[in-house]
Amino acid sequence: MRVRPGAVGMSRPPVDPIRVVFDVTHLGEVHQGPRRSTHRTGLHRVVEQTVQSVAAEPGVAVTLAADANWELALGYVEDHPGMRDLPFPGLGRRRLESRIRDWAVASHVRSGAGRGGALAARVANRLATDANRTLDRLALSLGRGPHGAGDVFHSPLLPLPPATHRARGVRYFLTVFDLIPQLFPDIVAPWEVGWNRRISDSIGPDDHVLAISEHTKRDLLEAYPALAPERVTVTPLAADPAIFYPAADPARLAAVRAKYALPDGPYLLSLSTLAPHKNIPRLLRAFAELVRAERVDDLRLVLAGARGGGYDEILRELDQLGAVSDRIRFAGYVDDEDLAPLYSGALAFVYPSYYEGFGLPPLEAMQCGTPVITGDRASLPEVVGDAGLMVDPYDVDALAQALLRVYRDEALRAELSRRAVARAGTFTWARFAERTVAAYRAAL
Repeated sequence: MRVRPGAVGMSRPPVDPIRVVFDVTHLGEVHQGPRRSTHRTGLHRVVEQTVQSVAAEPGVAVTLAADANWELALGYVEDHPGMRDLPFPGLGRRRLESRIRDWAVASHVRSGAGRGGALAARVANRLATDANRTLDRLALSLGRGPHGAGDVFHSPLLPLPPATHRARGVRYFLTVFDLIPQLFPDIVAPWEVGWNRRISDSIGPDDHVLAISEHTKRDLLEAYPALAPERVTVTPLAADPAIFYPAADPARLAAVRAKYALPDGPYLLSLSTLAPHKNIPRLLRAFAELVRAERVDDLRLVLAGARGGGYDEILRELDQLGAVSDRIRFAGYVDDEDLAPLYSGALAFVYPSYYEGFGLPPLEAMQCGTPVITGDRASLPEVVGDAGLMVDPYDVDALAQALLRVYRDEALRAELSRRAVARAGTFTWARFAERTVAAYRAAL
């Protein structure tokens, strides 16, 4: 009888964990740097979840690193409960600096507040800076620098380091979200085009890419034909169940309505950065068409999310709507703890975007059990499937008809809600992490 490997009586040799180094520079810059925002965007959540979900996988040892602004990244790590237990070489440097600066304070006290104390402080600062540089050079010479401390270096957002800054034997991974600035340069700021191209151009022939959808993978391979398809792995995103869930508590729903000054009665919700490709002006026209043609007098449209490059066009469109504009509410940025009640309280979630690298807001709405209406382009069919109504995002009449269907048909809303929850359940961060780690293993 043959015994299966791993069966009783057989022992497996221990397998070393895959050592993964994550670049968390972006998290630090958003948290407290010059790009600081008090708002947690969907992209910020994705980077966080990427690191934390991979770190939770068995057989993986995660270390954090920052190619630039490591002090900002360290501040983020120290303030974030989900990151504090992960190794970050900056912690050692912070302790060294602290000791040197403590010595400077003691010297200052001993020598008084005069020139001697000030000189001691300047010397201490110089020593701390030189010590950091020495530690960096030593770490790199021992193969323990930001790119030499593991088997895999993964940048979940920023460009990969140039070849001259790379460590031998390390596999380099880059997450690519979309190519919107390259495909639609007219709707974004010039700096976004250059930045997106810099990210894409940082991919070398030996590097690996994690694309968040099949559509993004196709766009990437078309834009960069030298990139081998087998080096691009699709890792669909997920929605955090701690933030997005069906919220049914009437008091909580009412509190969120009051917080964002939403009127009583049913409302349609659209949540995203108000960027041009989100197609909000056509949504406004479709909503106005519904209200006027069908004499709907109790329905509101709520636009939530930060202002983007399409905000001025939205304001111009509102000027053309007349009295209907009074039925449209701008809720602005929504705090994480209010997202589930806001989604759950909506009659439907409307997202007529004509291009998405993945389309996370529709998935978030689906996980809250909210019926969704989306555009039928790019990656959105991959996410929504048959769980929502999909229309041509350029067809205002089709969008208005979809709005009318969900407004009038309670049975349809119930069925779409059921399908939405079931469909959203197929997208999990655990599955994302499994695919990501499988890509690491294949590369190694």
